[in-house]
Amino acid sequence: MFRYGKIAIGCSLSSALYCFYNQIPMIYVERRKIHPFEFFETGTDLSLLKIEPLRYDLKMSDDGVATFGPSKRQVYEKIMVLLSLSGLVPFSNLAKSVHIEKKHLKIITERNRVYEVAYEELIVFDDTNISGLSSILKDSKDEKTQVLDWFEINQGSNTPLDYIKTDDNFVKDIFLYKSKRPDVKPGVKDLVSISYLTPSEAKYDYQNSDTYARFKILKTMKEAGVKGQKNGKNPNYPDRSSEPFKWLSPKITFVTREIVPPPMSKYRNTKKVKFCYDTPEQIMSENTIKINSYSTKLLNAF
Repeated sequence: MFRYGKIAIGCSLSSALYCFYNQIPMIYVERRKIHPFEFFETGTDLSLLKIEPLRYDLKMSDDGVATFGPSKRQVYEKIMVLLSLSGLVPFSNLAKSVHIEKKHLKIITERNRVYEVAYEELIVFDDTNISGLSSILKDSKDEKTQVLDWFEINQGSNTPLDYIKTDDNFVKDIFLYKSKRPDVKPGVKDLVSISYLTPSEAKYDYQNSDTYARFKILKTMKEAGVKGQKNGKNPNYPDRSSEPFKWLSPKITFVTREIVPPPMSKYRNTKKVKFCYDTPEQIMSENTIKINSYSTKLLNAF
């Protein structure tokens, strides 16, 4: 039987930072993903994590610039590597389910192998495939979460714009980024729109579907001045138009939709099991790095 004093359950940026700062092991069933367009606020000090104070200036349609701080995914990946090399992710990604009992965890891994892990205290960050939890105080299934709709840009992919923002929760943010497709020329862009919906709205409400997202994105792109290819000379120029050429409308093709899992439901704390809902920023501000830990020595060696 494995024995630990304190264990974190769940694999998110918050739990990774908590485990790094406090040097405790992490056990999880499903690793939370962080997409490339999650950023810290500008000015966030990550110097203790050896992360440069990066900022991303993204061009907007009104000749303005939207400024974002360091990438959360970059921090997440770095901390997870440090935890793994330090032996603080004892079951890696092999756990398929975790059952909490009074004095130990029962962990089932691939090929139905069962392990018991004794503990003194649990800090739960994620309840995915975790059983034996206390009673729920507030279910999170109706809370809004991020919904990402990914599109290829077929016409208008050479636009200089990087970011478009709207005032609605549906297609609130549009990021235009360098395409990862292997068959396109350098400089070609694709896009992702980010909406803030409940999982039910994202799955069952047709007005929040990827089809409606496509319509709204195209309308927003046109309003932002995004154009397709030239389509001959404008017969109205210069008498009735200042534009010497006609242009095709932008065109996009839907690729996939991702629904980010909603935050963990609110549970009742018990004597040995606590539930943590702190943001990464709160974790960093409320904890202190242990200078002589093996993880910190690895960090300084990078």
